[in-house]
Amino acid sequence: MWVFCIFAVLFSVVGPSRADWSEGTWQFSLSSEQYSDPLTLSQLDGRNGYRAMQARPGLNLMQLDQAAMISYQPPDSEQTWSWVHRRKARLVMNNDTARRIGEIISKNSSAEDWVLLPQIQYRAFAGQGLDWRGKIAGASQWALKGGVQILALNRMTQAQANGQISHAASSQTYGLQLQTLRSDNRLTFPYQDTGYSTGYAVLTQAHVQARIGAWQFRAGFSDVGRLYWTQLPQQVRSYNTSTNTRDANGYLLITPSLEGQNSQSHAIWSAPWSGDVQARWQQTSSTAWVLPWQYVPQFGWLPAIGVERKMGSYEVGLVWRQHQRDAVAQWRWHGLSLMLNMGSSAHSRLWGVSYQLPL
Repeated sequence: MWVFCIFAVLFSVVGPSRADWSEGTWQFSLSSEQYSDPLTLSQLDGRNGYRAMQARPGLNLMQLDQAAMISYQPPDSEQTWSWVHRRKARLVMNNDTARRIGEIISKNSSAEDWVLLPQIQYRAFAGQGLDWRGKIAGASQWALKGGVQILALNRMTQAQANGQISHAASSQTYGLQLQTLRSDNRLTFPYQDTGYSTGYAVLTQAHVQARIGAWQFRAGFSDVGRLYWTQLPQQVRSYNTSTNTRDANGYLLITPSLEGQNSQSHAIWSAPWSGDVQARWQQTSSTAWVLPWQYVPQFGWLPAIGVERKMGSYEVGLVWRQHQRDAVAQWRWHGLSLMLNMGSSAHSRLWGVSYQLPL
C-alpha cells in the first residue's frame, strides 16, 4: 500500500491542479497483442490444442500483452496521468524443448534415441493501477521521456523446469529426472495459510529521442521493474521415473515420483520487460519510412519495417513484422486511432483502438 501513497504524494506535488481538469486532453485506449510460435492461437485457446505443438526453428516465443487505459494530459504540459489495467505473459523455450514436449504429450513416439535438457521460462502478471509519463529532460533536437506504473496485482505466476528427459526408441520408454516449479497466487493445497496475501508491481519505462535532419531515432525500454507478492503459493514436483505406459486414448502416462512439496513465501521477481529501437526517415512532407524493432530478453530481436503517409486529414501506416509474419495496418483521423494486424499468420493477433478528446 505504501507504493500507492508515494504515487499520491507525487500526484499532489507535480500533478494537475483542480482547475486543470476542465481543460486539457482525455484519451481512452484499448490494445491487445497475442503471439505464439509453436501453436496457432486457435490451438492455444482449445482444450487439447497443445497436443498439436509444432516447434519453430531456434527459440520459440509465446506472449500476451493487453492494456486498457484512461489518460489525462493537462493543458500546456507533457505529463500524462492514467488509470490502467494490464495483462502480460511471456514464455520462451528452445526448439528441442518445444518439439520433444509436443512428442511426449501427443500419441506419436520418436524413432530415435534422444536426451533433452529442457529450457522453459514462463512469467505472467495482471493488475490495475496508476501510470505517469512525462518529459524528464531535453532540448530542441533530443528528449528523454520516462514513466512509472504502480499496479495492484490480481494475478502473478511463473513456471520453470530443470533436469533431463530421455527417450529410448527400442523400448519406446521415456525417462524423466526432472524438477518443476510452479508459483501462482491461485494455487491451492492442503494446510495453506489463507491469511493476508497481496501483490503489487512497480514498473518503469524510459526512451531517448533524437532528430538529425530528416531522421529521427528512438531507443529505450518498457516494464523494467519488480513484481511483489506476499505469501505466494509455490509447488515443486520431482520426477525420477521411466515409463512407456499409455492410457486408452494412446497418451503417455507420467506420475510424479515425489509430490507434496508445497510452500508459501514472499516473492520478488523481475517483470517481463522489453526493449525497442526505431529509426524514422521523413522522405517527404507526407511520407515517412520506419524501422521499429523490439527486443525480448532471452529471445532476441523482432525486426519490422513500415511506411506512414498523410492524406489530408487522414494518417495511414503499414508495418511488416518479420518474425510474426504479419502486417499491421494503422489509421488515424481527428483523434481516433485504429490498429489491426492482417495476413495469413494464424499465430498472431493484434488490435488497438484509442480516442483523444480535447476539452
